[in-house]
Amino acid sequence: MKTIIISDIKGSAQTVIPYGLNLARAMNSDVTVVHMVDPRVNQAKYSSYSDSQSLTPGEPLGHEETANKEVSQVLTELENLLSRETSSLNFPLKVDTVVKSGSIEDEIEKIVKEEVSCLVVASAEADGAIFEDKTEIYDLVKNSKAMCILVPPGKKFREYKKILHPVDFESKELEKYSDLRFFFDAFDPVINAVSVAADKEYLETELKGNSWAKVAKEVFLPAKGPMCLKGMNLQIL
Repeated sequence: MKTIIISDIKGSAQTVIPYGLNLARAMNSDVTVVHMVDPRVNQAKYSSYSDSQSLTPGEPLGHEETANKEVSQVLTELENLLSRETSSLNFPLKVDTVVKSGSIEDEIEKIVKEEVSCLVVASAEADGAIFEDKTEIYDLVKNSKAMCILVPPGKKFREYKKILHPVDFESKELEKYSDLRFFFDAFDPVINAVSVAADKEYLETELKGNSWAKVAKEVFLPAKGPMCLKGMNLQIL
């Protein structure tokens, strides 16, 4: 099991990393913190050094050199932050870091392929570095093929006791959750499945919902024995 935290330490809002570390501790999972430097964003910058014949700055840094400098700076900042946060957890988390130039979507896809049970944690706000806007965040969620949790800046971690799940009661949608059993096993939450039906469709929807719920319980509820199950509530509005 692996928790992938997308770094947002270059943003102005409070970082999501402490939330992700606490979540990983609750799930007893390994952690990989990923920070990708987009080479397209790193335009050539002038060096801070001048030559002996002039008071003007030196030659501008190329794209690759600028990206490498950014990678080095981020790695130092990230290591310092992780050192502080993991110490405060008082829990032996295994934390790896990936800091390099490239595409965040490509890197997440690579990690997810290597680890079946993956959970991606990212800030719900764009940091202006890895994500320029919320559309890029949503695209990553859609394309990652992993469970993703978007966390508002400054949000403190709490264990997941209740989950609200909008559904249309199609049994085939439950196949998508087969790889997420690790999450439901970890927190054993109460799941509220909610659907909306017109008056004339209410009875038919209720029948579909009851059939769906029987299958869903096998997918969602932890396999710890009947005494440990908190249950699933079905609501049709």
